[in-house]
Amino acid sequence: MSKPILKIKNLNVEYPLFGGILQREVSCVHAVKNLSIEIDKYGNAAQPLYVIINSDEKVLSGPIGKCSEDKFYQFLQAGLYK
Repeated sequence: MSKPILKIKNLNVEYPLFGGILQREVSCVHAVKNLSIEIDKYGNAAQPLYVIINSDEKVLSGPIGKCSEDKFYQFLQAGLYK
């Protein structure tokens, strides 16, 4: 097993809600609560990240992130001919 390149444990994101005459914080909205994520497959955290694999999860082409149309076309062609 490879080492993770990004590991987040128990991430909480809250946005306060204000109300009343004095506009004090009265509550909050939980956008994300206790999120845990680990990125290790293909060694890349780019979004979008494209990988062409076969049914055995063998990488046929990529990984490739955001790129030009020509480079993406080459990426697709490489996946077809493996």
